[in-house]
Amino acid sequence: MTSIKLLEIHAREKEQLPENWYAWLFEVKECPLGRYFEVTGAVCPLKTRGKNKGEPNWSKKDKTTIKLVQIGADAHNKWVEEWEKKNNSCSECMGTGKVLVAWNIDTGSTYEPCKCGRNTPEIQNEDTQINLSLPVG
Repeated sequence: MTSIKLLEIHAREKEQLPENWYAWLFEVKECPLGRYFEVTGAVCPLKTRGKNKGEPNWSKKDKTTIKLVQIGADAHNKWVEEWEKKNNSCSECMGTGKVLVAWNIDTGSTYEPCKCGRNTPEIQNEDTQINLSLPVG
């Protein structure tokens, strides 16, 4: 399993996209050569206020920067191993000690301690919401 955040970072790096390029669509595809990922995103500013402050503001995305990036699963797995070594961090939790296992519109996010062992007591009590809305237009 791979983190969608790492797929976004890998896509940015692979295509030399700016830091304000954010992905909103992640797909797993199959072909005769094997499994690959399609990551679609665009450049957009972050929301500056409200409960979603710091999240991408999809309504203000730059439509000229919409890009689909294809990443082979094997290539991504190698990239993740290099990322872990370079950042001295676990790719499952990205150093937070927690892994998202479920999300529900009523109860929010459910986390479990990561197998890397960097878990902390506040993991069980945290209620971080994830913005699953897709851009319009």
